[in-house]
Amino acid sequence: MDIRADIQSGIRADATKLPFQDGTLGEVIATNPYMGPGGKMMDFLSEATRVVELEGKIYINANTANPYGKLPSQTELDSLGLRVVQNNGALDSRFSGQTFMQPDGVTPVKDVSSMRTIVLERIK
Repeated sequence: MDIRADIQSGIRADATKLPFQDGTLGEVIATNPYMGPGGKMMDFLSEATRVVELEGKIYINANTANPYGKLPSQTELDSLGLRVVQNNGALDSRFSGQTFMQPDGVTPVKDVSSMRTIVLERIK
């Protein structure tokens, strides 16, 4: 859900309370996610897992400075029924050419080569 006020289309919502029914989305994409003070990536991942269908994908695009762009532990992934599809340190080609913003939603990422994509798949 986009937090930028200048974007007029799409759905805006708290990433920890997505307005979708369970298992209804083929994919969820989070770009430079920010969970707020005290937030954890698992707060978002549990909700993304809830709304993505079986074998659906969760894409997390984050620059190396974003603490929320770190892969959770295997135990945490197992608890959600997720497996790692991609974590090779590269930005997935489908996102190349995009303009990326810092988690504040205002400041552009100057070094796009610092962006990478983690891809997770719901397996249960």
